[in-house]
Amino acid sequence: QCESFVRRAPPLPPEEAGNLLQQVLTRLEEAMLGHMLFSDLSPQGCVNASEAMERYVVKRCRAVLMVRTSEQRRRDEALSERLKRLATFLEPLHLDVTPSRIHPEAWGKA
Repeated sequence: QCESFVRRAPPLPPEEAGNLLQQVLTRLEEAMLGHMLFSDLSPQGCVNASEAMERYVVKRCRAVLMVRTSEQRRRDEALSERLKRLATFLEPLHLDVTPSRIHPEAWGKA
């Protein structure tokens, strides 16, 4: 439903779309936390519930909201290529990472 709603909306500049999304998320949060199912939540529970709701909505609408132009895709591809080249010789010690903090498995995934 979220995606169909967003697809029906006219295209907006990124900043305006971001502001509109923030307004929607704020209203959703207020409605959600005002519901009796959430009345017994601790302050941290409210934060956790709000963040989970935000992640869900953004994930569902991501493909529509985060449309990239061909120029952005080109820049992203160029950046990815540069990062791949850096990864061929860059080591944790080049980044002043102390040996005690180097985890080979995590470094390999980075």
